[in-house]
Formats: sequence, structure tokens, C-alpha cells
Amino acid sequence: MENCNNLTKFKKYCLDRLDYIYAAWNALNSYSEKLEVKNKRLEEERKTWEEGQKILEEKIKNLEEENNTLKEEKNLADKKLEEMTQVFNTFINQDVKKRNIFEENESPENVSRQSRVLFPVSPLPPRIEEKTIWDEDDDEEVENLQNEENLEENEDDCW
Repeated sequence: MENCNNLTKFKKYCLDRLDYIYAAWNALNSYSEKLEVKNKRLEEERKTWEEGQKILEEKIKNLEEENNTLKEEKNLADKKLEEMTQVFNTFINQDVKKRNIFEENESPENVSRQSRVLFPVSPLPPRIEEKTIWDEDDDEEVENLQNEENLEENEDDCW
């Protein structure tokens, strides 16, 4: 009987341990599934990130090409501007040497001479100042103030 009792206890001990092992197995299995889901999500994010990286690299390449094109266009424009400046300076220097156009046409004496030839009008006479109604009122006020001052002085002298 004692052996049977010990055997029952041992059986119960083994079943308890088996339940413990089964629970641990289920916990590990559940944790493993969660890790797999998380791993899949991270893998998808990595793929999305790599695709985004490729798109950004393509945009960077396009922008670099556009930048190079703009630099080339700027250099060409600078060269053309330099050429045009040289041509313009050459043209102006030739005209100035040949005809002295700036000194002849633009000097103040020539401008006044040309204007006298075009408009032979005598200069205007000096302007005559005309008094307005308001000027007359101002004059009257000044006279009144002077009269009042004279009266005050006379009153002081009288006393």
C-alpha cells in the first residue's frame, strides 16, 4: 500500500511537471509567433525603406544632372555676355574715337546751343510777386500787433 501511495505521489508529481512543461512550451510557442509577426513587419518596413532610398537616389541623380545642365547653361550665358560686352565696348570705343559722339552731343553747351536753335525763345522775365488775400490779412495782423505794442509803450510812458 505504501508502494501504491508512493507510486500515486510520483504519478501526480510527473503530471504536475508535465503541466509545467506544457505551459512553458505554450508560452515559448506564443512568444515565437509574436517574434515572427514582428520580424515580418520589420522586413516589410525594411523593403519599404529600401524602395524609398532607391527613389531618393534617383531624385538625387536627376537633381545632379539638372544642376550640371544649369551650370553649363550659366557658363554659356557668361561667355555670351562676355562676348557681347567686348563687342559693345569695341563698338563704343570706335564711335568715340571716330566721331566723339558723347562729347559733342551730350555736353551742356551743346545741349543749350541745340535748344536755342530749336526753340529761339527769349528767357522768361523775372517773376513779379503778387499778393493774395491771405498775404494782405497777414500784413494787417502785423500792423495791428505793432499798433498794440506802441499803445502799450505810450500807456507806460503816461503813467
